[in-house]
Amino acid sequence: MLAAGAEQVPDTVRDAVLARVSRLSLAGRETAAAASVLGRRAEVGFLAAVSGQPLAAVDECLERGVLVAHADAVEFRHDLARLAVERSLSRLSVPVPTPGRSRT
Repeated sequence: MLAAGAEQVPDTVRDAVLARVSRLSLAGRETAAAASVLGRRAEVGFLAAVSGQPLAAVDECLERGVLVAHADAVEFRHDLARLAVERSLSRLSVPVPTPGRSRT
């Protein structure tokens, strides 16, 4: 297992993983992004709900080899792949509500 904060994703791994993810549909990319922040393994229905995408997007990720099935859950083939996707997410792409601030 990789120690938190100490993970290094080699450039070649990052590039290969992100190239594969970039070939997914928008729904597939959003599903892969959600899976990356949910951790090592995610239940299929939960992943679809969190990503806001249909189960077909999870199927696409499985068919394209971005995710692999594990019982009733899915996961990245290796944690380095998950980290590559997670670290590629823009911190500005998802607004995070701040307690005490209005959304205007």
